[in-house]
Amino acid sequence: MIVRHIYLQNYRVYEGVCELELPEGLVGIYGQNGAGKSYLIESIPWALFGYARGSVEEVRTTGVNDECVVEITFEHEGHTYVARRSITGGGKTTKRDAMITADGLQVATGARDVERYVQQVIGMNEKGFLASVFAEQKQLAALSSQTPSERRKLVLDLLGITPIETAVKAARTDAKAADTTLKSLQTVASDLPALETERDDAAAAAIAARSEADTTRKSGAAATDKAQAANDRYEAMARQLEVGQQVAKHHAGLLARVTALETEANALASAEADLRELGDTAARLTSSRAGFDALRALLEARERHDKAEAAWRAVAADDNLDDAAGPAESAPPSDVDAVAARQAAANEQRALAGVEATAAVRVEALKQAEATLRKADALDASADCPTCGQPLGDTFGQVRTHRAAEVAAAAAALELANAEVAAAVKRATAADQAAKAAETTLAEARAQWQRDAKLRAARQDARAGLRSAREAVTATESTCDAVQLGLKSAALEDTRAALAEAEAADRRAAELRGQLGRASAVTAELESARAEAEARGKELEELRAAAKSAGLTAKAVAEAERERNEARAGATQTEAAARHAGEVAARADAHATATALAAERAAEQHARIQPQAVEARLLGRLGELLGSFKDHEAASVGPRLAGHARALFDDMTDGIYNGFDLTENFEVRLTDANREFDLRRFSGSEVDLANLALRIAISECVTLQSGGAVGLLVLDEVFGPLDSARRARVLDALNNLQTRFTQVLVVTHADDVKAQLPSAIEVTVIGDRRATAVVV
Repeated sequence: MIVRHIYLQNYRVYEGVCELELPEGLVGIYGQNGAGKSYLIESIPWALFGYARGSVEEVRTTGVNDECVVEITFEHEGHTYVARRSITGGGKTTKRDAMITADGLQVATGARDVERYVQQVIGMNEKGFLASVFAEQKQLAALSSQTPSERRKLVLDLLGITPIETAVKAARTDAKAADTTLKSLQTVASDLPALETERDDAAAAAIAARSEADTTRKSGAAATDKAQAANDRYEAMARQLEVGQQVAKHHAGLLARVTALETEANALASAEADLRELGDTAARLTSSRAGFDALRALLEARERHDKAEAAWRAVAADDNLDDAAGPAESAPPSDVDAVAARQAAANEQRALAGVEATAAVRVEALKQAEATLRKADALDASADCPTCGQPLGDTFGQVRTHRAAEVAAAAAALELANAEVAAAVKRATAADQAAKAAETTLAEARAQWQRDAKLRAARQDARAGLRSAREAVTATESTCDAVQLGLKSAALEDTRAALAEAEAADRRAAELRGQLGRASAVTAELESARAEAEARGKELEELRAAAKSAGLTAKAVAEAERERNEARAGATQTEAAARHAGEVAARADAHATATALAAERAAEQHARIQPQAVEARLLGRLGELLGSFKDHEAASVGPRLAGHARALFDDMTDGIYNGFDLTENFEVRLTDANREFDLRRFSGSEVDLANLALRIAISECVTLQSGGAVGLLVLDEVFGPLDSARRARVLDALNNLQTRFTQVLVVTHADDVKAQLPSAIEVTVIGDRRATAVVV
């Protein structure tokens, strides 16, 4: 597999379009730390498999919403393929597309179909591709620095053997669960005869309980019928007794009515004499009524005049009824000034909100700048870079100075924003106070306007009332003589008392005449009441005689009531017994149903024992086979891996060592002068070369296990903290790898390496989190 062309558009730090034509052989990719070298080589697995570190949303260039495109052109086994992935839209409308062509013809679209097609072409999936093609410095360092168990896990993970261990554990867990289920089924099945016996006994008990419930229910029905008959007999006797009591009560009421009518008739007789006496009194007083009425009208008119005059003086300063009604009517006060002041206050509040929002943004900017500065301060300029392992050097000091300047600028911007906020608060407060003062002035003017309007209305009402009262006095005086016009209130009171006596006599006479009008009616009603009382008396005697002959006494009724109550109590008790028997029968039926269901389930579980036993045996065997396969692979991978690594190491070192072997935990041991040593005896360059040979051998083994033949190798920062001499040794070794790999891409941040590489790609930072790349 040879990568011929890389096309990037708005991918990671590569904003806009970036195109690269890649040669065969050894190709270096160099640039400063954080420039985007790793992103460049990661575009290959992204286009082929959709693999990306972090979330997919981070693949598109930060702050860019235009289409993101990654297109990789590669050759493999005589064919040319173009794999393309794109991201368009944003938010909920984000769309991701993928497609691949083979020799100019589209062969697959969509993320899953493209991934499956690539796997068919190169013979390995995403995980195998990453393990065989990509070798990182941290993996090389881990081969030496990790504990034996950690190193063994790393190698097995890269070789894809760890999933076999997971499958072994899963198979053994399933086998254990199947065996537990089998034992549970065997336990239940052993109780099947007892459950069947319990089922039969419960069915017989249910039949007996239902028979007992039917018998008790019939007894209850008979007791209910008996209670109903006793109740009917008692109610018939009680109704008959009640009729007699009602007749007696009616008769007593008629006798009382006769007595009351006789009393009323006697009272009417005495009322005739009282009426004659009242007639004489009324005649004597009627002659003074006419003069009194005129005098009373005059005095009442003068009283009304005095009240109206007092009301007028309460609202007017003189007696001139033609004067104006008070202050002249004016238009209501205008609210123009108050509205304008309130609008100005609202404008100042909006302005205040704007500058406060700006201040809040600058507070967050200052916090972010301070956090960035703290992160930079936490590092040590003399320490190695946490990303690549190189010394941080002078560049680190420049970064810290830049971060400190950002904090100072953010603090100054925040101080300016705070000053603007203070000024805006002062203006808003003044505008609000002015608006409140304008509203207060408007409210006072409106209150005064309303008081003036009320005063004008009161003067108008008082003037109209006084004029009306004067006119009434004038009209009344015209109907009185000179004597009446000279009378005062005391003489009027004497006349008033005499007239009141006459009026009372009239009312009493009218009342007596009304009473005497009922005299004939009372006489007739008295005769009717006497006749009805006599008839009811006879009826009462007949009822008493019939009750006596039938033996209907209070004692007999009480006895019937007692029998009724006893029958009811017996019926209630029998009904309770019937309900209890029904409940017992229902519980027996439920128990019978439950035992039948338990027996049925036990029979079903008994039938499942044989299949479950087969499943448990097969799962156990599967676990054994997978375990044997895993042990075989783990045992054979060491010699196979050592063979590949030995050949690579000999190429890299010109065969100066006698042997290259691996322990059970994949620790490298070198034979020098026919003596075997671990890597602690050798220099750093030999250790790096040995680890590099082992890592590349792992890639070759993964490729062979997958059945593919990629021919591509990517080495990311494998030079590490090497000095120039050791870098030269590693470069020589990499040149020797061209016999094993068609294309080797080497990622490094060391500028002096590019001159020693036959081909190189330079990645350059062109702005804040932006970069570009060119072939040099």
